[in-house]
Amino acid sequence: MDALRILVVDEEDIQAEPLRALMASTGFLADKETDPRKVRTRVRQTKYDIIFLDIVMPGYDGIDVLVDVKTFSPSSQVIMMSGESSRQKTADAMRLGASDYIDKDPLESSHAYIDKVREVVRRPAVHERAALREALIQYLWHRMQYGESQLRGRDLEGLMKLIFESVDGFEDVETNIITGTGEEIDIEFENHRRDPFWRDQGALIRAECKNWSGRKVGPEQYNHFHAKLKRTRGMIRLGFLISYSGFSDDVRKVVLTVAGEGPLTALIDRADLEALIKAKDREKLLKAFVRRAIRLHS
Repeated sequence: MDALRILVVDEEDIQAEPLRALMASTGFLADKETDPRKVRTRVRQTKYDIIFLDIVMPGYDGIDVLVDVKTFSPSSQVIMMSGESSRQKTADAMRLGASDYIDKDPLESSHAYIDKVREVVRRPAVHERAALREALIQYLWHRMQYGESQLRGRDLEGLMKLIFESVDGFEDVETNIITGTGEEIDIEFENHRRDPFWRDQGALIRAECKNWSGRKVGPEQYNHFHAKLKRTRGMIRLGFLISYSGFSDDVRKVVLTVAGEGPLTALIDRADLEALIKAKDREKLLKAFVRRAIRLHS
């Protein structure tokens, strides 16, 4: 138990610090975060066993943070801290991956927080991963369409991570990888599909997500991604370039000019994304996108 790493998330430091100090005094490795938008980065850099998360925060609330956590750190167990006025939000949180909740009481009842940690750690997982993944996909897609536009790019990355994870044989999906050459890759995963079509695409596949504040991706961005794939010297045969805002007409012309030159780049736009989210067989649809790219390159 002493090795557990705990994060306390509350916009009010006057609430976050006493709980962090309590966890630290009990022997846990305890951190705090008062900016809910930074939690996504934190959980990608540090593996937290338990996260205490305030469910009601203005602007970017506890449900938004929970979705970030369960997308990028699914093994972290989240305990929502809720008040009487947030019962519906608590129910939503349990559906979206929270392990439990605790009434947000003063720390005079501090033993309740410690007991809750021990209870959650002993308890087996309460969510079936595939069902939770679909709930997260739906939430992220809704947030991309109706949430803050400046966060759309990061949500697109999370959405595609979950979509690739939902395909049997696409394994170890990782995000924000820095390669040996110093280049950043949005998404990379291992291709363990056994059918000949996917075996021909290579053992490792990469993807890049673009959201240019409503602007379509143009030839410059396409060429940049294609060049990054080429620099792998044949290690990568297939890449996905995903744009919520779509692609300019000039991109098709560029695709024709690089036909036969190294890796294949499959384009995915907003209509394709919507089709992927609704699809019962995402592998089949991704295969169709790759075949579309093959036709463009031929």
